Order: sequence, then C-alpha cells, then structure tokens
Amino acid sequence: MIEVPGVLVAPSRVMLLRLLSDASTELDEVLTLLGACGVPGCADLPIGVIDRLLLVAHRAVTGRDLELVVSCPACGALSELPLGASDVPSHTPRCSWCGPGAGVREPVGADLLGLPVDGAEAARELLRRCSVGPAEGGRDQAALDRAEQSLCGNVRVACTSCRGPIEHYVDVQHLVATAVASAVADVDVEVHLIASRYKWDLSTIELLPEKRRARLAALAAGVPG
Repeated sequence: MIEVPGVLVAPSRVMLLRLLSDASTELDEVLTLLGACGVPGCADLPIGVIDRLLLVAHRAVTGRDLELVVSCPACGALSELPLGASDVPSHTPRCSWCGPGAGVREPVGADLLGLPVDGAEAARELLRRCSVGPAEGGRDQAALDRAEQSLCGNVRVACTSCRGPIEHYVDVQHLVATAVASAVADVDVEVHLIASRYKWDLSTIELLPEKRRARLAALAAGVPG
C-alpha cells in the first residue's frame, strides 16, 4: 500500500508561478505541483494516489482544505462539501481480473501522458497501456473503471437544511489545478502593488518571504499612491 502523507512541503508561490507557466496540460500542472511540494516520481504513482496527494498539496499552497459549496435542488439551500485529505476514502492498490491471463491495473500518471487527441482512440490506448497478463484481448473499459480509484465522479451528500439528496460532479485534479493557479496568480498582483508603491525592482520583491510580501502588498493597496 502506498501511504499518502498528511503534510507536504509548502512551495514558494513565486517558484510555482514560474514552473506552472511551462505546463502545457492540466495533468502537467498537477504533476508539476506535486513535484514542487516534494513528491518524488509522482508520474509513476497511481491516479488514485495522485488525486489524494493533490488534496494535501492544496492545503500546503493555500493553507486550507479544498471545499465546494453546492446547492440543494429541492430547497435551494447551500451546503459545504469538504474535500480535505481526511474526507475521502483511503487508497488501496487494485487490479481488475478479466479472465484467465488477462487483467487491468490502475493507471499511473505517466499512462495519461501523450494519449491520442480523439477520445475513443485515447481510451483504447490507455486500456492497452494498463493491460496485465499474457492473454490477448478480453479487456474492456468497465474493467479499467473498476481498477482506477481517481477522485473524479458524482458525489452524493445530504442537504444540511432539508436532508434531501444532493448529487454533484467532482474532479479533484481540475479543482486543485484551478485553485492553485488562482493562488499563484495573486503573486503578480502583490508584486505590482509593491513595485508601484515602493519602486523596488522585480527581483527584490520576488525574493521577499511569502508572508512579508503579502503584508506589504496589503499595505500598498490601502495607501493612496
């Protein structure tokens, strides 16, 4: 079993901004994020482990757990859907048996890199990459679905007001990538505010500790130019 740590390294947002600017896909972004948080060889980890690590990385970068606000279709009340690392099922290694000599393993991050653009072709290639056993054929998408443990799919919770059912589609990779991109984008705003107010050069501002840069930016934003 692969243990998912509860704490990861909190990377500099300036460094993350530079690293993420070179990522060409969302998967590149999340693998870059995990690498920056101190996870070695993350492309070789199962998808289910990657998704759970992303929840820990979200806390490392933003200082809080990921959560969604969902609306009840019956009464309209808003409920919080917590998505911290402790709110999701733990990961257990899993393969799907398809018949004698034929099986499918859970995809790892590298399996999703360089897939064909066409959806049907990509699905076939992914199935081929994840096939295990000497038998030819006998594997299908349903087998792959049984093996993978990503945090992507419909989540059902009870409304906090009327207790009615709420169903919401969740894609942890997309949610974390979006949240982290927003968090690191704030660096540009902070740098602009400090540079405009104090006339410091870019390299000096970027070398400031995270907390001090944020404090100075807040002061600069509240002081007339």
